[in-house]
Amino acid sequence: MVLGAVTYAPITTITGLWGGPFLQDVAGLSAGQAGAVLLLLFAATVAAGYTFGLLDHYAASRRALICAAFIASAISLFTLAILKQPPVSLPSHFW
Repeated sequence: MVLGAVTYAPITTITGLWGGPFLQDVAGLSAGQAGAVLLLLFAATVAAGYTFGLLDHYAASRRALICAAFIASAISLFTLAILKQPPVSLPSHFW
């Protein structure tokens, strides 16, 4: 419940207001490709809620699950930060 409360508003705002124009102007994607990337963003948000719900039953503790998710997020963001050209167009090749 908390994950949904703190992630839905920022993702909706970023996607709805700035996501499409940013991907079109900066990454050079077409409107359809930008829409596909943003759809995957929303799908990942929905899947994350279900995944964390299922993993909560199998994890040793919630603290361990939260720490593992934080570390995975930090590694992902660090990787994107050091890349010269982040691969934002990769998901659009599958649509």
